[in-house]
Amino acid sequence: MARATQFTVSHENLPGMLAHIAKVLGDAQVNILAFLTTTSGREGLTRVVVDRSGTAKKVFANAGLAYTETELLQLELPNTPGALEKFARKLAQEPSFRQSSHRSISSRNHRAFHISVDSRSCSAQTLAESPS
Repeated sequence: MARATQFTVSHENLPGMLAHIAKVLGDAQVNILAFLTTTSGREGLTRVVVDRSGTAKKVFANAGLAYTETELLQLELPNTPGALEKFARKLAQEPSFRQSSHRSISSRNHRAFHISVDSRSCSAQTLAESPS
C-alpha cells in the first residue's frame, strides 16, 4: 500500500493563508493532492498532502512556516456508494486508526483516500483487504 506524508502547517487565522501556502508550494512545483484547513479563534491549521514531500519540507522552512509531519496510507476505493463505509468499519476495529482522512483524487471508477493509521500496529489483513 502506498504511503504519503501529511504536513500540518500552524498559522494565524488570517485571510489568504491557504493562498500563501498554495503559492509557496506551487512556486516550487509541489502539487497539492489533498488539503484541509481548520480554524479556532486566532489560530489555524492547514493539512496538506503533496507529491514531493522532501521539497515541501524545504519550502516550509524557507517560508518560515511551522509544520509537523504524519505518515498516511494512500488507498483507492471503488467509486460506489458504501465503499468507504465498508473499509472504515474495518479500520474502526483497529486501535491505531486515528479517524483522520482526506479524499483527494477521483476518477470514474476509483477514489483515492489518504488515511492516518499506524501501519506498524494495524493488522496486515485489514490493510490487504482494502477494496481497490
